[in-house]
Formats: sequence, structure tokens, C-alpha cells
Amino acid sequence: MATKVKSAAPLSFIAILVGALVPILFAIAIFTDGYWEFNFNTLSDLGVSYNETAAGIFNWTCICAGALIAIYGIGKMLLKSGYDAANGLILAVGGIFLLSIGIVTENYSEHYIFAYCYFVTMAIAILVGAAGDVKNGRNITVAITAMVIVIVLAAAIGFNIAGLEVVSVVAMCVWIIAQGFSLSFSKA
Repeated sequence: MATKVKSAAPLSFIAILVGALVPILFAIAIFTDGYWEFNFNTLSDLGVSYNETAAGIFNWTCICAGALIAIYGIGKMLLKSGYDAANGLILAVGGIFLLSIGIVTENYSEHYIFAYCYFVTMAIAILVGAAGDVKNGRNITVAITAMVIVIVLAAAIGFNIAGLEVVSVVAMCVWIIAQGFSLSFSKA
């Protein structure tokens, strides 16, 4: 006889951990590299840095964060229904693309396919997640999602693609933390 999961806390912890650690680890990679410039270099430039430590930090962060986001997404898909389950599936796919970014670095032309697919997938995940949040009356996560979208749209006007990428990643991390907290307070 299967037992029903009583708590989504482990999944929530994964989302909060990923959202908190990714920007910190990327910042460490940036400072370790020493030559990376905001709005000039893409984050993926860190993955092929002349500084092997910076490259390792960036690539392993993408690999581990991608795997954890995929786990979170699969768990959310299994726990929830409707928009929330669809959001989990899309997040799982996005996690696989992020993991692939860390494995298939800029040295390979396929890298850009994974990078673009990651950002498109995460944008869809945010929109589907917003639909679920609106439907279920989760006003705080709706507000956070709206702020994230406005910030990314403003960055699209004010920065080139390299700067927009950084702002988008930080915004996605804020959003995934909010989703983790929201899941921790929801009924599984």
C-alpha cells in the first residue's frame, strides 16, 4: 500500500537552496575569473574561463542546480495537479537544459541550443506557475512573479543580451525561492 506524502518540505528545501546558492556560486566564479565583465560577458563565458577554478565552479553549479531543479520539478509534478503539475514538468525539463549547459560548454556549438532552450523553458515555467498561483489564490507568489517579469522586461530594454542574462538568472532564482516557500505552505 502506497503512503501519501505528508510534507513537501524536502522539495521546498531544494528550491530554496538552489535559488539561494546559484547567485552566490556564480558570483564566486566571477570573482575567481577576474576578467569577467557585466553586460559584456555572458555567464556561459565562465564555463570556459582561462581560470580552471572559475570554470569548474560555474559548470558544476549548472550541473548540480540543474539536477536539483529537475528533481524539484518531478516532485512537484507528482504532488500537485493542474497548472502546478504542468509547472513541475516544465521545471524538470528546464533543469535538464541547465545541467546540459554545465556539461556542453561554449566550446561546443550545441551549447547555445541548451542555453536558449533553458531560458525559454524557464520563461514558460514562470508563466505556467503564475497561472497556477493566480488560480489557487497565492497572491504573494503572484506578486513576486509579476515583479520578476517587470524586472526582466526592464533589463531587456536597458542591457544587452549578456546583462539581460545575468538579471534573468537572478530573477529566476528569486522566483524559485518564492515557489519553494509557497510549496512548503501548500497542502501536498
